[in-house]
Amino acid sequence: MASERETLPARLGLLEAVRRILVPLARAAIRQGITPEVFVSAAREAVTPGATEAGGNAPAAGAIDYELALRLAGRWLSEAPYSNRGRPRPLRRRGPGSFEELATRVGADHQQLLEQLRAVGALRVDTRDRVVLVDAAYLPAAGQLEKLDILGRDGGEFIETIMYNVSANLGSARLQRKASYDNIGSRALPSLRRHLRALAVEALSQANRTLAAVDRDRVPKAPGGRRTRVSFGIYVAEEALVRRARPRTEATPVTRGAGRSKR
Repeated sequence: MASERETLPARLGLLEAVRRILVPLARAAIRQGITPEVFVSAAREAVTPGATEAGGNAPAAGAIDYELALRLAGRWLSEAPYSNRGRPRPLRRRGPGSFEELATRVGADHQQLLEQLRAVGALRVDTRDRVVLVDAAYLPAAGQLEKLDILGRDGGEFIETIMYNVSANLGSARLQRKASYDNIGSRALPSLRRHLRALAVEALSQANRTLAAVDRDRVPKAPGGRRTRVSFGIYVAEEALVRRARPRTEATPVTRGAGRSKR
């Protein structure tokens, strides 16, 4: 059993990591009018016994069911007759190969889901009255409740992955890598964002096809075993640095896991 002397640095390191995670959450909460007292109360509730089992994945009141929307987008991108080589087709509202048929296959009310996803900018209806998936990966463009729901779900998944890798051995560590550079001029950002977005959409499209091929809802003969959710996610972070930029000749890349698993 590890001694207190051995575990104390790890505990202090974990507490510092928790503090750094809480800082942006606390700032966002205060901007939304949540007092520090209420924020601390919510944090206290999160560490009470049973908190992690008590409906942690339930969608926020009034929010779109994120899992449902992801399943819809996943089938739209990977299954005929809804897609063409990974590109979502515009769908008729009703009939064979329609949006109604697709929504029914994921267990949703097609009219309600259409209205919700249109309201947040994920879908649109074109001049021929066809339903069009606006982006290759579902992400609400306008709905604040939906974005906050994603914050809780995806943020939690990401932290769980990092914490798993803290104690995992090299052979069982989950994928967690990034490439990062700290001396990029702001004038390069517009084109950089477009390029990185295109790379991300292509990677997500390929990951969606790979996951769909072994999903037992779609492929009954897929390998069996304990039911497991597997997610493949991508993010791009930007931070405006206040320190003076280094000269071009001195600029060096800072990579995190670009050539190895980040643990």
